Amino acid sequence: MIDQRFAEFQAQIDRRFNGVHESIEVNTVLTQQADDRSRRIEDNTRALIEIFDRAGRSATFFARTARFVRSAAIWLGPFITVGGVIWAIAHGKWPTLD
Repeated sequence: MIDQRFAEFQAQIDRRFNGVHESIEVNTVLTQQADDRSRRIEDNTRALIEIFDRAGRSATFFARTARFVRSAAIWLGPFITVGGVIWAIAHGKWPTLD
């Protein structure tokens, strides 16, 4: 009788431990899948950050270039106008006010 109870008790413990081990295996697989998804999200986020960083640097470059061209136009514009007038007068093309 005691041997039978011990065997039943041992079988019950074995079933419980098998259930625990199966749960641990399932949780391990699910955790690995979640880690893989997290790594993919992290990689994609890193790629997006690099894209936005490059876009920001490009925007800064174009803004500085536009500022330089604007300054150059403001400073060179009058000289080009005066030079054009002198060239026109020198070549016999008098300016007209139409």
